[in-house]
Amino acid sequence: AVRMRPGMPATITQWGGDGVLTGTVRRIDPGGFTKVSALGVDEQRVDVTIALDAPPARLGDGYRVETHVVVWRSPAALMAPMSGLFRQGGHWCAFVVKDGRAHLQTVAIAHQTEDVAEVTGGLQAGEAIVNYPPDALRDGTAVAPERKAP
Repeated sequence: AVRMRPGMPATITQWGGDGVLTGTVRRIDPGGFTKVSALGVDEQRVDVTIALDAPPARLGDGYRVETHVVVWRSPAALMAPMSGLFRQGGHWCAFVVKDGRAHLQTVAIAHQTEDVAEVTGGLQAGEAIVNYPPDALRDGTAVAPERKAP
């Protein structure tokens, strides 16, 4: 919520109907509150109001939905999966696959989500990286190519 601003685009799924609803952030409440999650963890929350672009005729009130707000966008960004990035010595790194071997590469990242990160240095478009590298993997280790499902 800290990076959200009124006017940002939003999508809503799991609302009880078909398709994805689109809208725009209209208001972010100035104060948050603590709510205990289903796992018993205290979570900090803040209410956000979204104006729907085309509200469906039958839309209920007070139901849980999945909402995504676009806080940053760049169609030309180089992205890498977080599953291939890891921290080592205070730096982000990845194993780049070249000539059948894994090569340790320091990587600079900027924006990130739980799934992907914007790469601003250290990787080139089209380079293959090792996803979920095991702890035993070392620089120069031979790696097999990714197997595709039949």
